[in-house]
Amino acid sequence: MRKARKGLMGVYILKNSLTSELFVGGSPSLSTCITNHFTLLFSNIHTNKEMQSSWNTFGSTAFEFSITEIVSDKSQLASRVEFWRKSLNANLAEDINLFHKYTGMLSVGNDTKDEIKALGMGSFDSSINELISFYKNNS
Repeated sequence: MRKARKGLMGVYILKNSLTSELFVGGSPSLSTCITNHFTLLFSNIHTNKEMQSSWNTFGSTAFEFSITEIVSDKSQLASRVEFWRKSLNANLAEDINLFHKYTGMLSVGNDTKDEIKALGMGSFDSSINELISFYKNNS
């Protein structure tokens, strides 16, 4: 199952539900991508300063992650991300989209791990598995 999760490609949204700020992105590995986002945000070192500031101000519980579209052809990923960015931004007052690249994996300290556990949301892998299963069964 781990290999299947890594291969799920598509467009996703990170949204601050209190401010309606959005980050629309795409990845050939949604599982890895969202793990990277949350690792950077919890570590207070996300490259998108606006998103990090929003996270620091409103906290992790204000943020929602959703898969907007599953993409089967990698060559179409960038155009689908751009489509969703334009479509969603037309209806939103604020946008915190910035392009960024990750240069490698980051380690997470025990304090950060404890904060994540304290949210009581279950394990990250089980949450991602549920999302992937839902989208596979409903697409």
